Amino acid sequence: AVFAKTLISNGVNCDGLIVDKKYFTTLAFVELNEQGDRSFSFARKPGADTQLRRDELNETIIQDSHIFHIGSLSLTNEPAHSATLAALDIAKETGCVLSYDPNYRANLWPNVETAIAQMRSVLPWMDLVKII
Repeated sequence: AVFAKTLISNGVNCDGLIVDKKYFTTLAFVELNEQGDRSFSFARKPGADTQLRRDELNETIIQDSHIFHIGSLSLTNEPAHSATLAALDIAKETGCVLSYDPNYRANLWPNVETAIAQMRSVLPWMDLVKII
């Protein structure tokens, strides 16, 4: 609720936001080493981002959008994985530009093979992909 209030107070439309008291917001912690390289750790056991279900998608919001963006972390766990694919279908059908930010975070995937397969699986739908 604190995040939502902050977003709303800064003019962000949160009409599609779902608050689930059973699951907390995943937190990402970024550490820089002496060379400036980043390492990530997550508080996600499971996080709310992994629990989005297909029946919770607000199709009207997706259909009214011009751009639809996903990150690969929404593909790591069910039910969010299936919900993400369903949302991509809806967005594509309505002519949205599809955008993708693939990020490999080893500790969020069961193994590297699954990560590669799932992260690559959505590439054919995408109009824009962040590569760096």
